[in-house]
Amino acid sequence: MVGVAFSTAALIIVLSVFNGLEGLLRSLYTSFDPELKIEAAEGKSFEVSDALLTKLKTIEGVEVVTEVIEDYAYIRYRDADVVATIKGVSDNFIDQHRLDDRIVQGELKLKQDGVNFAIIGRGIQYALSVAVEDEMFALQIFYIKDLRRSSLDPSQ
Repeated sequence: MVGVAFSTAALIIVLSVFNGLEGLLRSLYTSFDPELKIEAAEGKSFEVSDALLTKLKTIEGVEVVTEVIEDYAYIRYRDADVVATIKGVSDNFIDQHRLDDRIVQGELKLKQDGVNFAIIGRGIQYALSVAVEDEMFALQIFYIKDLRRSSLDPSQ
């Protein structure tokens, strides 16, 4: 009898932990992923016209339409470098208010007085040893748009 009670209690505790863990993981991912995402059927991206954006904005229930392009890039800060996923977003990205409670250090801004800013995660900050308040050194982001076959042989 004691074994059944102990097993039942353990099962309830384990299921409760998994239920809470699922909610935590879901809240972490929903803050970065939109409720609706439109992607290219082929390739990495597609052209967006003003007419398409206007149609999307007029759909009932749609509050914000943000253009996003995502790809890998080489990022350098001082003497450290890393290859990471970057997202280029339109100016209204902040209007979604999805990152307001996720900012741990610094301010949530994309551009100020003609200067572009980056919103980086803890992993990139740690990997590159980024000092958020240090305005002397900027992140350098290198993106290879078109990969073509090349050779180390100068005659080719």
